[in-house]
Amino acid sequence: MQAYEIKLLETALILGAFLVARLILSKFFLRVNRIFPAQKNRIDGFRKILNLILGAVSTVLVFIVWGVDQKELLLFVSSFLTVLGIAFFAQWSLLSNITSSLILFVNHPAKVGDTIMILDKDFSAQGLIREIGIFFIHIETTPGETITVPTSLFLQKMVKIVEQSDASKASSKE
Repeated sequence: MQAYEIKLLETALILGAFLVARLILSKFFLRVNRIFPAQKNRIDGFRKILNLILGAVSTVLVFIVWGVDQKELLLFVSSFLTVLGIAFFAQWSLLSNITSSLILFVNHPAKVGDTIMILDKDFSAQGLIREIGIFFIHIETTPGETITVPTSLFLQKMVKIVEQSDASKASSKE
C-alpha cells in the first residue's frame, strides 16, 4: 500500500470510531434520560458538550495522521480560542456582536417575523423583528419606528415572544 492509502484507511478508522462512540454515547444518554426525565435539558447540554469534545479529539487525530505539524496545530487552536474568548467576554466589541448573531441564528427561539418584547427596566421595547444582521437586530415598533439593537445586547436581555411567525411555528414543531 502507498502512504496516502494508509492515511486514508487510518482516517476512515478514526471516523468509524467517532461514529461508534457517538452511537454509544447517544444510547447511554437515552437510558439516563429515561431514569431522570425531569433533567432532560441538563442531559442534552452534557451530551452536546461530550459530542463536541469527541469531535475535537477526532479532528486532532485526523490532523496528526495527515502529518500536520503539532506546533502549527497548537498555534491555530490557541489563536482560535483566543479570538473566541475575546468574542465571548468583550461585551461591546465587534467580535462579540458577530458571535452573538451566530448564536441567535442557531439557537435562539426568536426569528425574523416574530413579534417580541424586550424586557428591560430602563428601556422596554415591543415590535416585529424585521432583520437579524451581523451587528444589529432591526425591530419595527407599532407606530412604525425602527429600533436597532446590538446583537450582543439582545442576547443578554430577557426577550418575550409575543407572537411567532408562521415560519417559526413550523420550525419549532420539527
